[in-house]
Parts: sequence; C-alpha cells; structure tokens
Amino acid sequence: MEWLWTKEKEWWDKWDLFNNSTARGHYLQLSDWLFSYHIFGFETELLVGLENNEICLGYGIIKVKYLLFKFYIINNGPIIREGYESYLEEAIQFFLDKSKKDKAFYCHMCLPVLEEGTLPFALSRSSLPNNSLYFTGKMGMLYKIVFSLGGLLWVNLDYVNEEERLADFNIKTRRDIRASQRKGLVMIEAQTNDQVEEAYHCIALNAKAKGFSVRPWKEFKQYLLDSYKKGFIIFLMAYKDNECKGAMMLLKVNEKYTYVMGGYKREKPDLLAGYFLQWEATKMLMQKGVKGYDISLGGSKGVMDFKLSFGPIAYTYVQYRYWVLSPLKHTIYSRFYPFLVKNRKIIVRLMKSASKIVKP
Repeated sequence: MEWLWTKEKEWWDKWDLFNNSTARGHYLQLSDWLFSYHIFGFETELLVGLENNEICLGYGIIKVKYLLFKFYIINNGPIIREGYESYLEEAIQFFLDKSKKDKAFYCHMCLPVLEEGTLPFALSRSSLPNNSLYFTGKMGMLYKIVFSLGGLLWVNLDYVNEEERLADFNIKTRRDIRASQRKGLVMIEAQTNDQVEEAYHCIALNAKAKGFSVRPWKEFKQYLLDSYKKGFIIFLMAYKDNECKGAMMLLKVNEKYTYVMGGYKREKPDLLAGYFLQWEATKMLMQKGVKGYDISLGGSKGVMDFKLSFGPIAYTYVQYRYWVLSPLKHTIYSRFYPFLVKNRKIIVRLMKSASKIVKP
C-alpha cells in the first residue's frame, strides 16, 4: 500500500469519486463539506492509501488553529473499500503521527465502526482489534469544534409497496401522515439556486425560532450550492398557497441517503409539514428502489421523538477517542476555553481576517 498526504485539488476530486463509489462513503468526508470549514480559517488535508494508483482508503482531516494551539480532527473516517480493512491500524497510526509531527496539542477522531450489528455503510466491530491504537485514546471528545456523528438511525424501506410501509408505522405516525395529506400541501424538489436558498432559509428560520444553531446562509452558501450542483444534496419543500411551509435536506453519497436537517413553519391549525415531507421522501426513495435511509442520530428531545416516530433502528459507532499530545498546552488552553466559547463569533471573524492576510 502506498500512502500519500496531499492538498492538491486533483486528489480531492479523486477522493470524492472514491467516496461516492463505495457503500461506506459518507457526506462528512466529501471535499465540499470539509472545505466548508475554510471560511472559519480552518485548513484541510487528505490522506489516501493507494494500490496501483487507485484509492482504496483514506480520510480528510480538519486542522484548526487558534494562535499557538492546533487541533487535528477526523470527523468520520477512515473510509475503507471492502477488502482493505486490514489497513485500518496503519491509517490510525498515520493520523497520530501527523498530529504529533505538526505539533497539534490535541486530536480526535470518529471511527465509523459499529458497536453491534452489520450494515454495508460502516465497518463491523470485528474490523477493529481489541488492542487497536484507537483504544489508546480517551473516550469522548474534549472540544466539539466540528460536527461529527455517533452512528446511524436507519429507517427500513424494504417493503412491497408504500401502503405496506405506511401500515408498519405506529398509530400516531400513520394518523399524522394521513392528516398531512389533507392539508393542501404540495411537495416540490428544489431545481434552482434560488430554491435551494429558499429551502435553507425556511430551515434556518425554524431553527432560530426553536433556539437551535445552524450555520448562516452566507457561511454555508458555497457548500450548499456546490454540493447541490454535484447532485449530493436534495432539498424537498412543502408548498401551500405559493409559500414554502417546510423544507428538508437530504444528502446522497453512493446509494445512501441521509436526512440532515429540516424546518417547518408553525401554524394553527398545524399543517404537519414535517410528517408530510418525510412521507414524500419515503415514497420518492422507494420509487428509486432504495431499501432504507439514515434519518440521523442526534437532536433535541423533540427532534429525536419526531425521528423515532418513523420506527428507525439505531446503530451506534464505537465511542469517539481523543489524544492530548501536549499536556502543557492543553492546561493553558483549557483555562481559556470558556472565554473562547463565549466569544466564538468575534474570534471566528478575527481568524477569517488573519487567514486572508497570510494567503499569498
């Protein structure tokens, strides 16, 4: 196996093709998602394992720097083609060596290995030896700087037809879906950049009303439009009276679809736009022959209650692991951490300005 660290666009393009060619590919490792952190002054770098100049495994890392403090993060990786699981330990070693060599004081990774069960979209627990380097790290993560996932929340769509799928939901979910069909809503899939923006604004307004945090359009715009253009993002919108009443965002990598976020206008009487769109998405995916989708782990109690109403099965990854590589820097940084969190927006603006100054 030949290993290569690179920042070259040619290899990032090849990485996206690889990521989209394997069932284990994940949207968190697509270049556009990783590059979306550049707006904060973060950097990215790619490690690939090559056989006959073809990518067999790898990961993109996010490199965060606040003054003298460097963090290295793998948000979901490595991505490994079936048959190359034996190189997992080497890939972990490369990450730890890279972090140490570049004088990062802290690093963490989210390894897509299932605690129990098997799915074609992640490594099984048998892929990870009990004496793995992964377990030399401490459980959890000290600093939640970038978004990671702890597993999948899988909604089964392997049914003979839509009615059979509907009948297998619980009574309340069936009732809400059927009621939403009588509200005069129409599902529209975003076809233009303006519609993508409209859908995201609907989601963002809902998040603001509920006290959730999503990235502002101006920060996320490039990622959303680039990924939409490449076919990785699908926005579905619920319209009534020529107004968007709700929207949801699906991400597609290979043949795996993931529900990432949604937002719905609260009206009286309730239009039940959330149930409407999830059901419309279900019908759309079943028509494509898709056997299931990831409704995604995480969210507030209300969000999780909504997701769980569709009867998903939870598949969790082995816990995140982190390494403190410089105890002295960690001690210093941890004392300033509450201040940095409180003043995050100011610091991000300063980092953006600094990154523009140092660029040639």
